[in-house]
Order: sequence, then structure tokens, then C-alpha cells
Amino acid sequence: MKRHVLKDTQEHPNRIYGLVCAKPFTQMVWNLCEMLDIPFERDIDITLKNKTETKHWPRFTFFDEDMETTYSIVKNKGVDNILAPELRNVDAFLIETNHSLTFQLSLDKVSQTSFIDFCFEVTPKMINEETDLLLYID
Repeated sequence: MKRHVLKDTQEHPNRIYGLVCAKPFTQMVWNLCEMLDIPFERDIDITLKNKTETKHWPRFTFFDEDMETTYSIVKNKGVDNILAPELRNVDAFLIETNHSLTFQLSLDKVSQTSFIDFCFEVTPKMINEETDLLLYID
């Protein structure tokens, strides 16, 4: 007898790319602005508070009203902490959030930027739930 398995196909409204770049974070953001034609602006840091300390990770964002899409760049390495310890070699995350799941960025488009040494799409299985929630930018 043939068995059929129904899989949950609900997609995540975020597409996350891990970026590895030898350039400083602010220079990488400026280069991404130029190459992807996305005018990123400094936004409030992603913050995680616990009993003894508060951790911060710098963030730049842009909201495209026409496409109803938010683009963000978040630095993975803070002053004394790493946002995604399981991806400690990643310098930053490029995040595209679109609730209709019509994404504009692609791995090919991001990887064609000459200053990015390495990039890949981050899947939910690669990062822990806490990191996934911190990167969920609406």
C-alpha cells in the first residue's frame, strides 16, 4: 500500500543570507546600498536583555513601501557576543521580510557583489530558535 506524507509547507516570511566579508561592517553596508540599490539607514540595535547584561547587535534597515518589503542588515558579532554562535564565521545577516513571500533578493544577486567573500541562504535548521526570533524583523 502506498503511503503519502503531507508536509507542512508554510514558508517563513524572512529570507536570511549569511554574509562573510573582510571589510568593516559599515563599509559592507555602504557597498550593499550601492550594489543592491537599497538605501539602508541606521536603525535601533537588536537587543537581548538577561539578568546580568544587555547584548546589542547593530542593524540597518529599509522599508520598500511599493513591495511591502523590509530589508535589514544585522551584524552577527557584537562587542563581546555573537548573535548566532552556531554561525560564528558569519559577519552579518542580510534579511528580507515579505509576508506575501514575493522575495526580490536572490542568492545569485547577493553573491555577485564583489566585496562579499562568501554568502549563503540561512535556513531555520542552521540557527537556534532564539536567534531566529531575534532576526525576525517586521
